[in-house]
Parts: sequence; C-alpha cells; structure tokens
Amino acid sequence: MKSLYLRSGLALLCGAILSACGGSDGSLQLSGSITGLTQDGLELTNTGNGEVLPITQGSTTNTTTTYSAFSFPKLIAVDEYFNVTVTKNPEYATCTPSANEGKANVYNAYYVVITCVAKQRKLGGTVSGLTTDGLVLANGSDTVTVPKSTTSPTSFVFPHTVGQTSSFGINVLQQPAGQQCTVTKGATGTIGSADMLDAISVTCV
Repeated sequence: MKSLYLRSGLALLCGAILSACGGSDGSLQLSGSITGLTQDGLELTNTGNGEVLPITQGSTTNTTTTYSAFSFPKLIAVDEYFNVTVTKNPEYATCTPSANEGKANVYNAYYVVITCVAKQRKLGGTVSGLTTDGLVLANGSDTVTVPKSTTSPTSFVFPHTVGQTSSFGINVLQQPAGQQCTVTKGATGTIGSADMLDAISVTCV
C-alpha cells in the first residue's frame, strides 16, 4: 500500500514539475527577436505544427511601434519539434532565421532570431557644366569624385549601395577648382525598389 501511495505521489510531483517547466501540457510560447524589419510583409511558419504568423506593426510582444519581437499564439510542449521558417519576405528585404529548429525546451523556444537585410540599390546621377577637376559629392560617409569631362552631363554612381527604403542626403563635399556646384535635384530622398542611377542632378557654373 505504501508503494502505491509513493508511486502516486511521485506521479503527481512529476506532473507538477512538468507543468511548471512548460511540460506536456503545452506551456512554452515559441518566440524570438527580429532585427532589421521596418515594414509589414514578413510571414513566419512553424512547420512543426503548421502555424502561420504574419508579422505586422503592433503585433510584437514588447512594443506597439516596432517589429522587434514575435510570439506564436499556440503553445508548444517540451520536446515538441519546432522549425520556424520564413515563408514570405517583406518587399524590400530578405529575412533569415537562426536558432530556429529543435525539440522545444526553456533554453531554445524563446530565442529564435530573425534577421532582415534590405535589398541593396545603386545611387547616382549627373553633373552638368563641370569643366575642372576636384568635385567630390557625399552621401553621408560615402563619397564619389567626379572628374571633368568634355561631354555634359557627366554621370556618376556612389561606390556603396544603399538599402531599399533607406533615406539619403547629398551634399557637395568639395568644390572643383574655380567653379561652384549645387545639387539641383535629389538632395534628399528615399531609396526605391530599383537602382536609382538618375536620382541626383548637380549643376556647376
């Protein structure tokens, strides 16, 4: 009889421990962090149970104004297989999951990471009236030297690409010898869904 009571007590104790730790009752919330996401369009799927989670602004767990975290509504159990995949990318970026697969426990179910990187676009334009050397244009820390040319306008492209949806700001970092150049178009703007090779116009006199 004592053995029966002991076994029953142990069963109850084990059940309580499993419940407290997110055991077979399904009390682990599959969740994680997101970096680099600034717009709607990302969709995640837990292929372990087929649950689909669209990520929209305000749907995160720790803030209503950014996309820094996510949580699947359905709870999963300890040792239940999960695999968080990106089933739809936002239009402007490519997102990649990491630490996203395994048998669920308190050490891995809450720490999936989704990293989004914006698609890269070229930025450039033309310079009119440039007859001497020395002109340097800048977009932040990215600079391009535009040499004089016998043809006008002269085309230029910044050496570094810019992420789609990012803002840009163009200024004349250095004037050419004996001339004054002004950005007449595209001094500021936002990178679109394609290369912007004619976004900027500079006029020199």
